[in-house]
Amino acid sequence: MEKGQAAIEFLLTYGWVILVFIVAIGALLYFGFLSPETFGQEQCEIVSGLDCKDVRATGTELTLVIENNLGQDVFIQKINDPKGKCSLEEGKEIKNSEEATIVISGCKYGSKGERLKTELDFEYQSSTGLDHSEKAGIVTYIE
Repeated sequence: MEKGQAAIEFLLTYGWVILVFIVAIGALLYFGFLSPETFGQEQCEIVSGLDCKDVRATGTELTLVIENNLGQDVFIQKINDPKGKCSLEEGKEIKNSEEATIVISGCKYGSKGERLKTELDFEYQSSTGLDHSEKAGIVTYIE
């Protein structure tokens, strides 16, 4: 048997398996079974030391649970979401090593089940009196 004949026999024998596999993957992608939104997980990242423990979004509000591990007390001055057109109404102090639940209301998000990906403008003041401005990334699903 020559090399060319062996190659053609290999392709005829196993090529259909590869073709069926590609068609199956294509069908899964087409019908949304392998979409990134399906496997996406929640993310909430603020700044090292201010740990976002949990996040929840509804059509009109965003709730963050933040733990302060900066080694000093902080005062959250402002959290603004340009995408949802909402912001924190009044500041909140978080003592060192404590958690606080912050609710941002008046947001204009989508409907239940939609994926929410937004970037918050986050401003806080440390116990030394210095102001800090950070960006917080949020990825979650609207409940």
